[in-house]
Amino acid sequence: MHRLKALLLAIFLGCSGGGGGSEGTGGAALPVEGVSLEFGTVAPGTPVQGSVVLRNAFDAQPATITDLRVSSAQLTIDAGALSFPIRIGAGETFAVPVTWTPVDEGFFSETLRVDTEGHVPVFVAISGTVFEQEQTVDFGLVPFRGGRVTDELEVDVPANAVSFAIEVLGGSVVTPTGGALYLESLIGPSGKVYVDATAPFSGPYSFERSWPAAQLFALGGAPWVPVNHTLLLMPNTDSPDAQLEPGGGRYRFRLSNTGGSLTSAQVRVIIESRASSSATGRVDVNVFLASGLIATAQTAPTHPHLQSLLLRTNAVLGQARLALGAIDYYKLTDPRFDVGDALNPGPLFRQSAMASRARLNVFLVMSGTGGVAGLSGAIPGPRALGSPIAGVFAIGNDAINPNDLGTVLAHEICHYLGLNHTREATGNGFPWTYDNIDDTCPGTACVGSLPQYLMDANFNPITATLLTPGQIAVMRGHPLVNLGAGTSLARRTMASDSPLLATARLVNAACGCRN
Repeated sequence: MHRLKALLLAIFLGCSGGGGGSEGTGGAALPVEGVSLEFGTVAPGTPVQGSVVLRNAFDAQPATITDLRVSSAQLTIDAGALSFPIRIGAGETFAVPVTWTPVDEGFFSETLRVDTEGHVPVFVAISGTVFEQEQTVDFGLVPFRGGRVTDELEVDVPANAVSFAIEVLGGSVVTPTGGALYLESLIGPSGKVYVDATAPFSGPYSFERSWPAAQLFALGGAPWVPVNHTLLLMPNTDSPDAQLEPGGGRYRFRLSNTGGSLTSAQVRVIIESRASSSATGRVDVNVFLASGLIATAQTAPTHPHLQSLLLRTNAVLGQARLALGAIDYYKLTDPRFDVGDALNPGPLFRQSAMASRARLNVFLVMSGTGGVAGLSGAIPGPRALGSPIAGVFAIGNDAINPNDLGTVLAHEICHYLGLNHTREATGNGFPWTYDNIDDTCPGTACVGSLPQYLMDANFNPITATLLTPGQIAVMRGHPLVNLGAGTSLARRTMASDSPLLATARLVNAACGCRN
Protein backbone atom coordinates (compact mmCIF):
# COMPACT_ATOMS: atom_id res chain seq x y z
CA MET A 1 0.00 0.00 0.00
CA HIS A 2 1.37 3.37 -0.99
CA ARG A 3 1.09 6.12 1.57
CA LEU A 4 1.88 9.76 1.30
CA LYS A 5 3.86 10.87 4.32
CA ALA A 6 5.05 14.03 5.94
CA LEU A 7 2.25 16.19 4.57
CA LEU A 8 2.35 19.68 5.95
CA LEU A 9 -0.26 22.32 5.24
CA ALA A 10 1.24 25.60 6.35
CA ILE A 11 -1.14 28.48 6.67
CA PHE A 12 0.17 31.94 7.31
CA LEU A 13 -0.59 35.57 6.71
CA GLY A 14 -0.34 36.40 3.03
CA CYS A 15 0.21 40.14 3.26
CA SER A 16 3.20 42.44 3.02
CA GLY A 17 5.11 44.29 5.67
CA GLY A 18 5.02 41.54 8.28
CA GLY A 19 2.16 43.23 10.14
CA GLY A 20 -1.45 42.38 10.73
CA GLY A 21 -2.77 43.05 7.22
CA SER A 22 -2.73 45.15 4.09
CA GLU A 23 -3.65 48.80 4.08
CA GLY A 24 -6.06 50.54 1.71
CA THR A 25 -8.79 53.12 1.54
CA GLY A 26 -10.97 50.99 3.75
CA GLY A 27 -8.49 51.10 6.65
CA ALA A 28 -6.65 48.23 8.37
CA ALA A 29 -7.58 44.74 7.16
CA LEU A 30 -8.75 41.95 9.42
CA PRO A 31 -5.69 40.65 11.30
CA VAL A 32 -5.24 36.91 10.54
CA GLU A 33 -3.13 34.77 12.85
CA GLY A 34 -0.88 32.22 11.16
CA VAL A 35 -1.64 28.57 11.87
CA SER A 36 0.21 25.42 10.78
CA LEU A 37 -1.87 22.31 10.16
CA GLU A 38 -0.49 18.78 10.05
CA PHE A 39 -2.54 16.16 8.24
CA GLY A 40 -0.36 13.12 8.86
CA THR A 41 -0.02 10.29 6.34
CA VAL A 42 -2.37 10.21 3.35
CA ALA A 43 -2.42 8.58 -0.08
CA PRO A 44 -2.45 10.54 -3.37
CA GLY A 45 -6.00 11.56 -4.19
CA THR A 46 -7.17 11.05 -0.62
CA PRO A 47 -8.88 14.16 0.81
CA VAL A 48 -7.38 15.60 3.99
CA GLN A 49 -9.18 18.08 6.20
CA GLY A 50 -8.09 20.94 8.39
CA SER A 51 -9.11 24.38 9.56
CA VAL A 52 -7.79 27.83 8.80
CA VAL A 53 -8.13 29.83 12.02
CA LEU A 54 -8.98 33.50 11.50
CA ARG A 55 -8.63 35.83 14.45
CA ASN A 56 -10.15 39.27 14.92
CA ALA A 57 -7.56 41.30 16.78
CA PHE A 58 -9.72 44.41 17.08
CA ASP A 59 -10.06 45.43 20.73
CA ALA A 60 -13.56 46.81 20.71
CA GLN A 61 -15.43 46.02 17.52
CA PRO A 62 -16.52 42.92 15.62
CA ALA A 63 -15.24 42.01 12.16
CA THR A 64 -17.53 40.76 9.41
CA ILE A 65 -16.44 38.25 6.75
CA THR A 66 -18.47 38.61 3.56
CA ASP A 67 -16.84 35.92 1.40
CA LEU A 68 -14.20 33.18 1.37
CA ARG A 69 -12.60 31.82 -1.83
CA VAL A 70 -9.79 29.38 -2.63
CA SER A 71 -7.52 29.66 -5.68
CA SER A 72 -7.18 25.98 -6.60
CA ALA A 73 -9.54 23.18 -7.56
CA GLN A 74 -7.60 20.93 -5.18
CA LEU A 75 -8.93 23.02 -2.27
CA THR A 76 -12.53 23.15 -1.15
CA ILE A 77 -14.35 24.97 1.64
CA ASP A 78 -17.15 23.19 3.47
CA ALA A 79 -19.91 25.56 2.44
CA GLY A 80 -22.43 23.68 4.58
CA ALA A 81 -20.63 24.82 7.70
CA LEU A 82 -20.70 28.49 6.69
CA SER A 83 -23.39 31.16 6.47
CA PHE A 84 -22.47 34.64 5.29
CA PRO A 85 -21.99 37.17 6.62
CA ILE A 86 -19.79 35.71 9.36
CA ARG A 87 -19.34 37.96 12.37
CA ILE A 88 -16.29 37.50 14.63
CA GLY A 89 -16.35 39.28 17.96
CA ALA A 90 -13.44 41.38 19.21
CA GLY A 91 -10.48 39.12 20.02
CA GLU A 92 -12.37 35.99 18.97
CA THR A 93 -11.49 33.36 16.36
CA PHE A 94 -13.31 31.52 13.58
CA ALA A 95 -12.27 28.21 12.01
CA VAL A 96 -12.74 27.80 8.25
CA PRO A 97 -12.97 24.10 7.30
CA VAL A 98 -10.70 23.41 4.30
CA THR A 99 -10.23 20.13 2.43
CA TRP A 100 -7.20 19.45 0.23
CA THR A 101 -7.27 16.62 -2.31
CA PRO A 102 -3.64 16.34 -3.47
CA VAL A 103 -3.09 15.31 -7.08
CA ASP A 104 0.66 15.12 -7.67
CA GLU A 105 3.80 14.81 -5.59
CA GLY A 106 5.79 17.99 -5.08
CA PHE A 107 5.23 21.45 -3.69
CA PHE A 108 1.73 22.93 -3.58
CA SER A 109 1.04 26.61 -2.89
CA GLU A 110 -2.31 28.39 -3.21
CA THR A 111 -4.36 30.92 -1.23
CA LEU A 112 -7.54 31.45 0.73
CA ARG A 113 -9.03 34.89 0.07
CA VAL A 114 -10.84 36.47 3.02
CA ASP A 115 -13.18 39.38 2.16
CA THR A 116 -14.22 41.52 5.12
CA GLU A 117 -16.71 44.33 5.37
CA GLY A 118 -15.05 47.73 5.10
CA HIS A 119 -11.53 46.39 4.52
CA VAL A 120 -9.36 45.19 1.68
CA PRO A 121 -9.08 41.39 1.19
CA VAL A 122 -6.60 39.34 3.16
CA PHE A 123 -4.89 36.42 1.42
CA VAL A 124 -3.86 33.44 3.53
CA ALA A 125 -1.28 31.16 1.90
CA ILE A 126 -2.01 27.44 1.88
CA SER A 127 0.91 25.19 1.01
CA GLY A 128 1.70 21.53 1.14
CA THR A 129 4.61 19.35 0.09
CA VAL A 130 4.84 15.61 -0.28
CA PHE A 131 8.37 14.53 0.52
CA GLU A 132 8.08 10.82 1.02
CA GLN A 133 6.36 7.74 -0.26
CA GLU A 134 6.12 4.57 1.78
CA GLN A 135 5.24 1.15 0.44
CA THR A 136 4.47 -1.86 2.61
CA VAL A 137 4.74 -5.39 1.20
CA ASP A 138 3.00 -7.89 3.47
CA PHE A 139 4.03 -11.54 3.14
CA GLY A 140 1.52 -12.72 5.72
CA LEU A 141 2.34 -15.73 7.86
CA VAL A 142 5.65 -17.28 6.81
CA PRO A 143 6.73 -20.71 8.20
CA PHE A 144 10.21 -21.55 9.46
CA ARG A 145 11.18 -24.79 7.72
CA GLY A 146 12.32 -27.24 10.35
CA GLY A 147 11.67 -24.49 12.88
CA ARG A 148 14.74 -22.59 11.69
CA VAL A 149 14.80 -20.98 8.20
CA THR A 150 12.10 -19.47 5.98
CA ASP A 151 11.79 -20.03 2.26
CA GLU A 152 13.31 -17.30 0.11
CA LEU A 153 11.13 -14.18 -0.03
CA GLU A 154 11.28 -11.53 -2.77
CA VAL A 155 10.54 -7.82 -2.71
CA ASP A 156 10.74 -5.26 -5.53
CA VAL A 157 12.42 -2.04 -4.41
CA PRO A 158 11.95 1.10 -6.57
CA ALA A 159 14.86 3.12 -7.93
CA ASN A 160 14.20 6.10 -5.63
CA ALA A 161 14.16 4.01 -2.45
CA VAL A 162 16.69 4.93 0.24
CA SER A 163 16.02 2.03 2.59
CA PHE A 164 13.79 -0.86 3.45
CA ALA A 165 13.02 -2.47 6.78
CA ILE A 166 12.08 -6.10 7.33
CA GLU A 167 9.70 -6.44 10.27
CA VAL A 168 9.07 -9.88 11.73
CA LEU A 169 6.31 -10.61 14.24
CA GLY A 170 5.54 -14.10 15.49
CA GLY A 171 2.53 -14.94 17.62
CA SER A 172 1.51 -12.32 20.17
CA VAL A 173 3.65 -9.24 20.72
CA VAL A 174 3.34 -9.76 24.47
CA THR A 175 4.71 -13.31 24.58
CA PRO A 176 8.50 -13.53 24.07
CA THR A 177 9.80 -16.96 23.10
CA GLY A 178 13.55 -16.52 23.62
CA GLY A 179 16.22 -17.09 21.00
CA ALA A 180 17.08 -14.66 18.22
CA LEU A 181 16.01 -13.71 14.69
CA TYR A 182 18.55 -12.89 11.99
CA LEU A 183 18.92 -12.51 8.26
CA GLU A 184 19.98 -15.88 6.94
CA SER A 185 20.64 -14.47 3.47
CA LEU A 186 20.13 -11.25 1.51
CA ILE A 187 20.75 -11.03 -2.25
CA GLY A 188 20.54 -7.83 -4.32
CA PRO A 189 19.03 -7.37 -7.82
CA SER A 190 22.35 -8.00 -9.61
CA GLY A 191 23.06 -11.10 -7.55
CA LYS A 192 25.16 -9.17 -5.05
CA VAL A 193 25.45 -11.07 -1.77
CA TYR A 194 24.74 -8.81 1.22
CA VAL A 195 24.38 -11.68 3.70
CA ASP A 196 25.92 -15.04 2.82
CA ALA A 197 23.91 -18.02 4.05
CA THR A 198 26.92 -20.33 3.67
CA ALA A 199 29.05 -18.21 6.02
CA PRO A 200 26.96 -16.78 8.88
CA PHE A 201 27.31 -13.06 9.55
CA SER A 202 29.51 -12.52 6.48
CA GLY A 203 28.91 -10.10 3.63
CA PRO A 204 28.64 -6.28 3.49
CA TYR A 205 25.38 -6.10 5.48
CA SER A 206 26.67 -5.13 8.91
CA PHE A 207 25.57 -6.99 12.00
CA GLU A 208 28.15 -5.35 14.23
CA ARG A 209 31.73 -4.34 13.54
CA SER A 210 34.29 -6.48 15.41
CA TRP A 211 31.58 -8.27 17.39
CA PRO A 212 32.25 -12.01 17.76
CA ALA A 213 29.48 -14.33 16.64
CA ALA A 214 29.26 -15.86 20.11
CA GLN A 215 28.45 -12.48 21.58
CA LEU A 216 25.86 -11.85 18.88
CA PHE A 217 23.99 -14.94 19.96
CA ALA A 218 24.34 -13.97 23.61
CA LEU A 219 22.70 -10.62 22.84
CA GLY A 220 19.83 -12.30 21.05
CA GLY A 221 19.04 -14.14 24.26
CA ALA A 222 18.87 -11.01 26.42
CA PRO A 223 15.74 -11.02 28.64
CA TRP A 224 13.85 -8.26 26.83
CA VAL A 225 14.67 -9.26 23.22
CA PRO A 226 11.84 -11.57 22.16
CA VAL A 227 12.34 -13.65 19.06
CA ASN A 228 8.78 -12.86 18.10
CA HIS A 229 9.34 -9.20 17.15
CA THR A 230 12.27 -7.59 15.38
CA LEU A 231 13.12 -4.97 12.75
CA LEU A 232 16.03 -5.28 10.33
CA LEU A 233 17.02 -2.03 8.59
CA MET A 234 18.74 -2.04 5.19
CA PRO A 235 21.13 -0.29 4.91
CA ASN A 236 22.14 -0.02 8.55
CA THR A 237 25.57 1.45 7.85
CA ASP A 238 27.18 4.15 5.72
CA SER A 239 29.63 1.64 4.24
CA PRO A 240 29.51 2.11 0.42
CA ASP A 241 29.44 -1.64 -0.20
CA ALA A 242 26.31 -2.07 1.94
CA GLN A 243 24.04 0.48 0.23
CA LEU A 244 21.05 -0.32 -1.99
CA GLU A 245 21.93 -1.05 -5.59
CA PRO A 246 21.35 1.90 -7.97
CA GLY A 247 18.26 1.64 -10.14
CA GLY A 248 16.24 -0.53 -7.77
CA GLY A 249 15.18 -4.09 -8.48
CA ARG A 250 14.27 -7.34 -6.77
CA TYR A 251 15.86 -8.32 -3.44
CA ARG A 252 15.71 -11.87 -2.08
CA PHE A 253 16.08 -12.84 1.56
CA ARG A 254 15.63 -15.62 4.11
CA LEU A 255 15.12 -15.29 7.86
CA SER A 256 16.53 -17.61 10.49
CA ASN A 257 15.16 -18.45 13.92
CA THR A 258 17.96 -19.42 16.28
CA GLY A 259 17.17 -21.00 19.61
CA GLY A 260 13.52 -19.93 19.69
CA SER A 261 10.28 -21.89 19.58
CA LEU A 262 8.55 -20.04 16.72
CA THR A 263 7.28 -22.15 13.85
CA SER A 264 6.04 -19.18 11.78
CA ALA A 265 5.95 -15.39 11.81
CA GLN A 266 4.24 -12.45 10.15
CA VAL A 267 6.69 -10.77 7.78
CA ARG A 268 6.42 -7.42 6.05
CA VAL A 269 8.84 -5.11 4.28
CA ILE A 270 8.50 -1.31 4.62
CA ILE A 271 10.16 0.56 1.74
CA GLU A 272 11.06 4.23 2.16
CA SER A 273 11.47 6.52 -0.87
CA ARG A 274 12.60 10.11 -0.61
CA ALA A 275 12.05 13.04 -2.96
CA SER A 276 14.34 15.25 -0.87
CA SER A 277 17.38 14.08 1.05
CA SER A 278 17.92 17.42 2.80
CA ALA A 279 14.39 18.06 4.09
CA THR A 280 13.78 18.20 7.82
CA GLY A 281 12.27 14.97 9.09
CA ARG A 282 9.55 14.65 11.69
CA VAL A 283 9.46 11.93 14.34
CA ASP A 284 6.00 11.76 15.90
CA VAL A 285 6.04 10.68 19.54
CA ASN A 286 3.89 9.17 22.29
CA VAL A 287 5.23 10.39 25.65
CA PHE A 288 4.36 8.30 28.72
CA LEU A 289 4.89 10.01 32.08
CA ALA A 290 5.71 8.02 35.21
CA SER A 291 3.31 8.48 38.10
CA GLY A 292 6.04 10.13 40.22
CA LEU A 293 6.67 12.93 37.73
CA ILE A 294 4.95 16.24 38.39
CA ALA A 295 3.62 16.67 34.85
CA THR A 296 0.32 15.08 33.89
CA ALA A 297 -1.07 14.40 30.44
CA GLN A 298 -3.04 17.63 30.74
CA THR A 299 -0.24 19.87 32.05
CA ALA A 300 2.59 18.34 29.97
CA PRO A 301 2.32 20.75 27.01
CA THR A 302 3.11 23.71 29.29
CA HIS A 303 5.17 22.05 32.02
CA PRO A 304 8.48 24.01 32.12
CA HIS A 305 10.84 21.15 33.04
CA LEU A 306 9.33 18.66 30.60
CA GLN A 307 9.20 21.13 27.71
CA SER A 308 12.82 22.15 28.36
CA LEU A 309 13.80 18.48 28.26
CA LEU A 310 12.03 17.99 24.93
CA LEU A 311 13.47 21.20 23.51
CA ARG A 312 16.96 19.93 24.31
CA THR A 313 16.18 16.61 22.61
CA ASN A 314 14.92 18.53 19.62
CA ALA A 315 18.09 20.62 19.49
CA VAL A 316 20.38 17.57 19.58
CA LEU A 317 18.38 15.80 16.88
CA GLY A 318 18.46 18.98 14.81
CA GLN A 319 22.00 18.24 13.61
CA ALA A 320 20.49 15.20 11.84
CA ARG A 321 17.81 17.44 10.30
CA LEU A 322 15.27 15.70 12.52
CA ALA A 323 12.66 17.22 14.81
CA LEU A 324 10.07 15.96 17.23
CA GLY A 325 6.71 16.28 15.51
CA ALA A 326 3.24 15.63 16.87
CA ILE A 327 3.25 14.58 20.53
CA ASP A 328 0.55 12.77 22.50
CA TYR A 329 0.95 12.60 26.30
CA TYR A 330 -0.15 9.75 28.55
CA LYS A 331 0.09 9.43 32.35
CA LEU A 332 1.10 6.10 33.88
CA THR A 333 -0.67 5.43 37.17
CA ASP A 334 1.21 2.31 38.33
CA PRO A 335 4.15 3.33 40.58
CA ARG A 336 6.02 0.17 39.53
CA PHE A 337 6.90 2.02 36.35
CA ASP A 338 8.51 4.95 38.16
CA VAL A 339 11.79 3.05 37.82
CA GLY A 340 12.96 1.87 34.41
CA ASP A 341 14.06 -1.76 34.71
CA ALA A 342 17.17 -2.10 32.53
CA LEU A 343 17.06 -5.91 32.73
CA ASN A 344 13.37 -6.32 31.99
CA PRO A 345 11.80 -3.20 30.43
CA GLY A 346 9.23 -5.24 28.51
CA PRO A 347 6.35 -4.66 30.98
CA LEU A 348 6.98 -0.91 30.79
CA PHE A 349 7.06 -0.82 26.99
CA ARG A 350 3.87 -2.89 26.81
CA GLN A 351 2.08 0.10 28.36
CA SER A 352 2.30 1.69 24.91
CA ALA A 353 -0.84 -0.30 24.08
CA MET A 354 -2.86 2.53 25.65
CA ALA A 355 -1.82 4.95 22.89
CA SER A 356 -4.18 5.70 20.02
CA ARG A 357 -1.52 5.94 17.29
CA ALA A 358 1.60 3.92 16.51
CA ARG A 359 4.54 6.30 16.93
CA LEU A 360 7.89 6.35 18.67
CA ASN A 361 7.06 5.50 22.29
CA VAL A 362 9.03 7.52 24.88
CA PHE A 363 8.74 6.61 28.57
CA LEU A 364 10.00 9.18 31.07
CA VAL A 365 10.76 7.62 34.45
CA MET A 366 12.03 8.80 37.83
CA SER A 367 15.20 6.66 37.71
CA GLY A 368 16.71 3.55 36.17
CA THR A 369 17.98 0.36 37.78
CA GLY A 370 21.72 -0.11 38.11
CA GLY A 371 22.41 3.57 37.48
CA VAL A 372 21.08 3.34 33.93
CA ALA A 373 19.84 6.70 32.63
CA GLY A 374 18.10 5.37 29.54
CA LEU A 375 17.44 2.34 27.37
CA SER A 376 16.14 1.48 23.91
CA GLY A 377 14.02 -1.64 23.53
CA ALA A 378 15.65 -2.56 20.23
CA ILE A 379 18.18 -1.31 17.68
CA PRO A 380 16.44 -0.46 15.44
CA GLY A 381 12.94 -0.55 16.91
CA PRO A 382 9.56 -1.08 15.21
CA ARG A 383 6.65 1.29 14.75
CA ALA A 384 4.31 -0.60 17.05
CA LEU A 385 2.12 -0.50 20.15
CA GLY A 386 2.05 -3.02 22.98
CA SER A 387 5.27 -4.82 22.08
CA PRO A 388 7.88 -5.44 24.82
CA ILE A 389 10.53 -3.87 22.57
CA ALA A 390 8.47 -0.93 21.26
CA GLY A 391 9.90 2.04 23.08
CA VAL A 392 12.72 3.84 24.83
CA PHE A 393 12.91 5.00 28.42
CA ALA A 394 14.89 7.87 29.88
CA ILE A 395 14.96 9.66 33.20
CA GLY A 396 12.60 12.63 33.36
CA ASN A 397 13.09 13.47 37.05
CA ASP A 398 12.11 17.08 37.81
CA ALA A 399 15.11 17.41 40.17
CA ILE A 400 17.69 16.86 37.39
CA ASN A 401 18.77 19.41 34.81
CA PRO A 402 16.46 19.05 31.78
CA ASN A 403 19.25 19.74 29.28
CA ASP A 404 21.15 16.67 30.48
CA LEU A 405 18.01 14.55 30.45
CA GLY A 406 17.07 15.78 26.98
CA THR A 407 20.47 14.71 25.66
CA VAL A 408 19.99 11.24 27.19
CA LEU A 409 16.60 10.96 25.50
CA ALA A 410 18.15 11.97 22.15
CA HIS A 411 20.75 9.20 22.63
CA GLU A 412 18.02 6.60 23.16
CA ILE A 413 15.96 7.83 20.22
CA CYS A 414 19.02 7.49 17.99
CA HIS A 415 19.35 3.88 19.16
CA TYR A 416 15.74 3.22 18.23
CA LEU A 417 16.31 4.73 14.80
CA GLY A 418 19.16 2.32 14.15
CA LEU A 419 22.39 3.50 15.80
CA ASN A 420 24.58 1.31 17.98
CA HIS A 421 27.06 2.61 20.51
CA THR A 422 30.13 3.97 18.79
CA ARG A 423 32.33 2.14 21.29
CA GLU A 424 31.56 -0.32 24.01
CA ALA A 425 33.35 -2.79 26.27
CA THR A 426 31.62 -6.07 25.49
CA GLY A 427 32.51 -7.87 28.69
CA ASN A 428 32.55 -11.65 28.95
CA GLY A 429 36.23 -11.63 28.00
CA PHE A 430 35.70 -9.76 24.73
CA PRO A 431 37.64 -6.56 23.94
CA TRP A 432 36.27 -3.17 22.96
CA THR A 433 33.85 -3.33 20.06
CA TYR A 434 32.91 -0.49 17.73
CA ASP A 435 29.82 0.36 15.73
CA ASN A 436 29.06 -0.42 12.10
CA ILE A 437 29.49 3.17 10.86
CA ASP A 438 32.57 3.95 8.77
CA ASP A 439 32.92 7.60 9.71
CA THR A 440 32.95 7.07 13.49
CA CYS A 441 36.32 6.46 15.11
CA PRO A 442 38.21 4.25 14.59
CA GLY A 443 36.45 3.84 11.23
CA THR A 444 37.91 4.32 7.77
CA ALA A 445 36.78 7.96 7.49
CA CYS A 446 36.82 9.07 11.12
CA VAL A 447 34.90 12.27 11.99
CA GLY A 448 35.46 13.90 15.38
CA SER A 449 36.70 11.85 18.32
CA LEU A 450 35.22 9.20 20.61
CA PRO A 451 34.64 11.50 23.63
CA GLN A 452 32.57 13.84 21.43
CA TYR A 453 30.08 11.21 20.28
CA LEU A 454 26.48 11.26 21.46
CA MET A 455 26.38 7.50 20.89
CA ASP A 456 29.34 6.54 23.09
CA ALA A 457 28.26 3.96 25.68
CA ASN A 458 29.10 6.18 28.67
CA PHE A 459 28.78 9.60 27.11
CA ASN A 460 28.83 12.89 28.96
CA PRO A 461 25.45 14.55 28.24
CA ILE A 462 26.94 17.98 28.91
CA THR A 463 29.72 17.77 26.31
CA ALA A 464 29.12 14.74 24.05
CA THR A 465 26.46 15.44 21.42
CA LEU A 466 28.13 14.80 18.03
CA LEU A 467 26.40 12.73 15.33
CA THR A 468 28.41 11.94 12.20
CA PRO A 469 27.07 12.10 8.60
CA GLY A 470 27.15 8.30 8.42
CA GLN A 471 25.06 7.95 11.56
CA ILE A 472 22.61 10.56 10.30
CA ALA A 473 22.15 8.74 6.99
CA VAL A 474 21.19 5.52 8.77
CA MET A 475 18.64 7.18 11.07
CA ARG A 476 16.90 9.07 8.29
CA GLY A 477 16.06 5.80 6.55
CA HIS A 478 13.99 4.49 9.48
CA PRO A 479 10.20 4.15 8.87
CA LEU A 480 9.48 6.39 11.89
CA VAL A 481 11.08 9.36 10.13
CA ASN A 482 8.65 11.39 8.04
CA LEU A 483 10.66 13.67 5.79
CA GLY A 484 9.50 17.15 4.95
CA ALA A 485 7.31 17.92 7.93
CA GLY A 486 9.72 18.68 10.71
CA THR A 487 8.69 21.57 12.92
CA SER A 488 10.36 23.17 15.89
CA LEU A 489 8.84 22.29 19.21
CA ALA A 490 6.62 25.16 20.29
CA ARG A 491 8.06 27.12 23.19
CA ARG A 492 5.49 27.82 25.86
CA THR A 493 6.86 29.23 29.11
CA MET A 494 10.63 29.07 28.80
CA ALA A 495 12.72 32.14 28.04
CA SER A 496 16.11 30.44 27.75
CA ASP A 497 17.50 27.55 25.72
CA SER A 498 19.48 26.43 28.77
CA PRO A 499 17.17 26.85 31.75
CA LEU A 500 18.63 25.82 35.08
CA LEU A 501 15.35 24.53 36.45
CA ALA A 502 17.21 21.86 38.41
CA THR A 503 20.75 21.87 39.70
CA ALA A 504 21.63 18.15 39.70
CA ARG A 505 23.76 17.25 36.66
CA LEU A 506 24.35 13.95 34.88
CA VAL A 507 28.10 13.77 34.28
CA ASN A 508 27.95 10.32 32.69
CA ALA A 509 24.79 8.78 31.31
CA ALA A 510 24.97 4.99 31.33
CA CYS A 511 22.81 3.36 28.67
CA GLY A 512 21.30 -0.06 29.27
CA CYS A 513 20.69 -0.79 25.59
CA ARG A 514 21.17 -4.25 24.18
CA ASN A 515 24.53 -3.44 22.60
